[in-house]
Amino acid sequence: MEILRTLVDAAGPGEYAQLLAPLLDDAAPEPDDDQASGGFRLHRAVGGYIAAAARATPILLTLEDLHWADDQTLALLRALPSLLSTSRVLLVVTCRDSELSDQQADVLAALARLGPVRVGLDGLDAEAVAELVRATCVREVDEDAVGTIAERTGGNPFFVRETVRLLDAEATRDRATAAEVLSGVPSGVRDVLRRRISRLPAAAQQILLQAAVIGRDVDVDVLVDVAGDEDAVVDAVEAALLAGLVTEPGPGLLRFDHDLVRDTIYSDASRLRRSRLHAAVAAVIERRNPGDVAALAHHYDAAGTAETAGKAVHYARLAAAQAERRFAHREAATLWERAVAAFDRSGAAHTPETTRERLLLTLNLIKALALCGDMAAARRRRREAMDAARPLGDLELTARVAASLAVPHKGMARDFTRTAWEIVDVAEQALVELPAAEQSLRASLLATLALELEGSATSRGEQASLEAEELARRTGDPALLATALSGRLRQSYGITPVGEREVIGRELLEVGEASGQVSVQALAHLVLMECAAAQGAFAEADAHVAAAERLARRYGLPAPAAVGAWYAGQRLMIAGDFAGAERAYRDAARLTARAGMLEGRQDLPLITAFCLRLVNGRAAEMVESLAEAHRRGAKWTTDAYAVALASAGHPLDARAVIAVKTPVRPDFLYELAMIWRALAGMLLDDRERMTEAYDTLKPFSERIAGAGTGVVALWPVALTLGDLALRLGFTDAVRPHYEKALAVARRVGVTRWIEAAQRSLGG
Repeated sequence: MEILRTLVDAAGPGEYAQLLAPLLDDAAPEPDDDQASGGFRLHRAVGGYIAAAARATPILLTLEDLHWADDQTLALLRALPSLLSTSRVLLVVTCRDSELSDQQADVLAALARLGPVRVGLDGLDAEAVAELVRATCVREVDEDAVGTIAERTGGNPFFVRETVRLLDAEATRDRATAAEVLSGVPSGVRDVLRRRISRLPAAAQQILLQAAVIGRDVDVDVLVDVAGDEDAVVDAVEAALLAGLVTEPGPGLLRFDHDLVRDTIYSDASRLRRSRLHAAVAAVIERRNPGDVAALAHHYDAAGTAETAGKAVHYARLAAAQAERRFAHREAATLWERAVAAFDRSGAAHTPETTRERLLLTLNLIKALALCGDMAAARRRRREAMDAARPLGDLELTARVAASLAVPHKGMARDFTRTAWEIVDVAEQALVELPAAEQSLRASLLATLALELEGSATSRGEQASLEAEELARRTGDPALLATALSGRLRQSYGITPVGEREVIGRELLEVGEASGQVSVQALAHLVLMECAAAQGAFAEADAHVAAAERLARRYGLPAPAAVGAWYAGQRLMIAGDFAGAERAYRDAARLTARAGMLEGRQDLPLITAFCLRLVNGRAAEMVESLAEAHRRGAKWTTDAYAVALASAGHPLDARAVIAVKTPVRPDFLYELAMIWRALAGMLLDDRERMTEAYDTLKPFSERIAGAGTGVVALWPVALTLGDLALRLGFTDAVRPHYEKALAVARRVGVTRWIEAAQRSLGG
């Protein structure tokens, strides 16, 4: 009726007006013919009319969703192809095979005799899913979320759109993270899938639930053992295949077509039923394949009972160790966390022995969290472990807890809002009281001091880092040497020989490659990236970032992706694409926070925003943002805030801010913060500040200001040195500094830096 009325509106009914009246006019009288002959005449009239219309122009007829077609449409569709066989008519019929009734399937069989072209539609590929997501979603969706959507939906466009709408709705309510939302099933999708599942026999639905408990990929032999009836499993699998709910990727294997199918079946079962089924699946796998420790850890943990807790701890421990051998530290952390939770679930009495056992599990968890870069979670767990360890009176165990973050990693090992003096005190006490033979623990404690005392006024951190390195070299343990060198890195920002950081990075790379420690190799590449960027060797820096990101993709390391995102912002900033840099920095902040690297919870987004506006002559715009950070005690803001105030025309307020002179911490912001101090000194005519900045920055004259952070890049340091020399009256030094700035700018090839140096040279 819809098709005919469209054609008639365009071309008129011609001689077929009376014959087609039942389809064209809802008020037309009933025909006098009997049902069979009337239907035959009507079908011929439809065919004749379309054939006649096609003589004037070719016609495309599209019948969408045959699986919803009524009986009359099906009857007409049987007859139409033969009636139009010599006409210029193309007929396209779409259907969902898994939802066809017997009568609808018979029509497809009848059409098959005419040799139609069949086009099977798979899901959209990842690129098309990304395009659909971004066309549908109001909020910004990152690449990882798009990948998750593609995986969970199998590229089914309806499922993709429903998932995106759920993501938008939850974001509007601000109730959940993207990861939490994407772990659920949108209600529209759930309704569709429930309808398809409900068509299966009850026995088949029960077996599919057992399969869903096993996982998205199912070993049919395991499913048969769990179900206890091979024939019932075969019948259920065949029914599910016909319904399009599962596929057979290989002999004896079953795979749910989408994660959403599996999750719908799984979540519709009660928690009690799922728990019992997980225990049953674990028992079958333990009997058939006891080496599959990852699956056993999952199922015994999901069983969630006190009776299975012991096995959950046992297999989680084995699976975590296996993951660590494969450098899958994030997976290992998850497994150690499950082991701790299962230990708590076992109901063991609280005794010193059980406390020690739990602490040993927690130590492994802390180390895994630190190795995967999630320092926020690692520090929280270490604080909890310290509270549990101290009452035991076991100095060695307490010292191991204190030193548990001493691992090679990229990121902040310490919380820059405070120094963990309790950790420093325990480390110092243990170094005095523990036997000298405890070399590995002593080296880890010394590295811990280097990490915790980064940027502090005392020289103890640097001294400890040197002692840790010496001790680690004596042990011959490459992992310990990498840890000690990591401590040296954290103490290297204030070292006068500015090339020492690069020396440390190159040795880390050698140690990592020789010992096969991929996280150490990634760390080394990121350190060498910072060193290359500081010198303006950006092609070399690009290569190191690419190498780190390759390792990250291969071994699931989160830190290189986050660091690479900050570096991408730096490159855009250098190119003068400030809007692009701002977008890159937002992405970097999100990746850093998700990885648990403490930079994401500190002030890097604010620092990058200030630097972008500083190089663009808009520092005054940052007054309010920096005022808020200054009020909450962010010490790095002193000079930056003063620069913003002075730029906004508030010199008195700016002088009040810098009235109390605070030392610049020799941490990763050291060189950048000294540039801010130089600018504040020049804007406010503070000779003491200018002199301090000049003396501090002279060793960095070959560098790009701030580029050693791998995050921002202002201009050649020599340009600021020339400005300072001019203001301080160091007449003979002015021109050499500006010439150095010009040489650095030309080497890097940044036009605005070249022009700034030429202006300073007077031409």
